[in-house]
Amino acid sequence: MEEIKNFDELIQDYIGPHKTIVETHFSNLLEPGENYLSEIKKIDVVLKNEETDALENLDLVAKCVMVIEFGPTIQLMSSEINFFKNVIPALKKFQEKRGGPPITFFPELVGARLNLMGSETPDMDAVLVQKNLKVEGYEMQDRHVGFDLATTKVVLTDIAIQHATALALKLLEPEIFKNEIKKQCVDYGRPTAPPKGDDTAPQQGLPNLLPILTEYVKTNNELSHIHTAFKKFADRMEGEREKIFRNRLPKEPFCTLLHTDLWVNNIMPKIQDRVVVGNILVDFQMCRIGSPAEDLLFFLFSSVQSLVLKTEFDNLITYYYDVFSEVLKKYDCYGPQFSYDQFLEELRENAYRPIDKCTFMLPLVVFNKKGNKFDMNRSKLKLEDLPDLAKERINILLLEAYKRKWIV
Repeated sequence: MEEIKNFDELIQDYIGPHKTIVETHFSNLLEPGENYLSEIKKIDVVLKNEETDALENLDLVAKCVMVIEFGPTIQLMSSEINFFKNVIPALKKFQEKRGGPPITFFPELVGARLNLMGSETPDMDAVLVQKNLKVEGYEMQDRHVGFDLATTKVVLTDIAIQHATALALKLLEPEIFKNEIKKQCVDYGRPTAPPKGDDTAPQQGLPNLLPILTEYVKTNNELSHIHTAFKKFADRMEGEREKIFRNRLPKEPFCTLLHTDLWVNNIMPKIQDRVVVGNILVDFQMCRIGSPAEDLLFFLFSSVQSLVLKTEFDNLITYYYDVFSEVLKKYDCYGPQFSYDQFLEELRENAYRPIDKCTFMLPLVVFNKKGNKFDMNRSKLKLEDLPDLAKERINILLLEAYKRKWIV
């Protein structure tokens, strides 16, 4: 595997002046198909303490720029580096100063750079280095299974703390929020297309499976009664998606800092003796400002076990809200504008985003056959190609959405 240029310099500040790198070994961290939009390398480092001659191991991972269908992921890498260098410190400083709930779910930064020249312009040599969480007991779960109820509640707690802490920062220290949070966020999260003249990769849009799903809804016994409503939703999204997503500004008062890609493969719980004792969220390359409904609903429908969704969906919505509102109260920011009824209206108004995202993420990514790389051309798949697990989850998604008038 190709090594990272000037790797020693990248982590020198982290290891300190009295340690040197004796040996490094690079390998793939994940199996094909388990990561998209970046290349992740596992790095085994042997350090020598120059004062004692003792050797020690340092287990790291590095996220590197890669070329995908949209082009190089340079801008996404830049966004994530900015998140680690600006957003996380701002949130933690605010939390510590104001006495809010501890923020324990961000990974530790070891080193990062935008390029080899030290400028502010990112290029193909941009890289982000973190501790290898697997060595510390944090494990990515099976995306075809999802999280059980206990793990789901742990993750929901972390999501709610992130959302509410950032919202409180927006209300109490708006200039800090504007400069350290909002300015670091991407507009929508689409990978940046190659510059003019760069034909490294073809420029393509996001996959559109709505025509296939419209036919699926029509022919599925469990869903056929909602066909008219779903077709109306699908026609609207197909005809106005770009306009809807680009022109709709985040709405107050709920808009806050979003992860935007919270699904199983970006969440690493630590489980000991069947008890969740910790959790880390990863992959912050598409963070932006928006409705908390987007993170909440996408996480639930993409990452929670189907049986749990069928029996606990309302309770999980309430659980998230309870944590969210309690955090706001800790910061003395809670008011009638954040009531539960207002929150349910927030879900109704913004559910279209996670629903639309799930229409391609569930069949093409979450329930894609293990070992298969994500392939944009599979967006042309036929109705009979839909994975059974994706069908099961789509049924749950659409029935819940129809019941709550999220698709009308």
